[in-house]
Amino acid sequence: MADAALAADAEIWDALGLRRSRDPYTLRGTLWCELCGHRMYPVGMAGGDRRSYGCPYRCHGLVDAVAVELLVGDAAGRQLPFEVPDPYRAAFFAELFVRVALDSAGALVFFTWCTDRWCDAVDASLIADAVAR
Repeated sequence: MADAALAADAEIWDALGLRRSRDPYTLRGTLWCELCGHRMYPVGMAGGDRRSYGCPYRCHGLVDAVAVELLVGDAAGRQLPFEVPDPYRAAFFAELFVRVALDSAGALVFFTWCTDRWCDAVDASLIADAVAR
């Protein structure tokens, strides 16, 4: 049963042009430091068991990737009428967000949705209906 659900998810998300990602940093390219205005970059810790994001100018310490990704995922989830499967989350966030900003404590300040690409091209209700099946 789980394999059938994964196959259905794959068909839906692949049809939208979103591919599975092996990148563990789902906010790569969209996360910004609110203090200096520069893009934050992924940082893998020694041993590979902890992921973080860092500011290139070290405005603050490293931000725990799991915590900020959950924070952003929850905030986005309150706005979306459907759940995004984990393997597609990085591709979906890359299309959905223009900018996600964090303050010096690593708290979400704001996020900006795209307005001219994916969001206008696909009706969210169509996705919600397909995912509900």
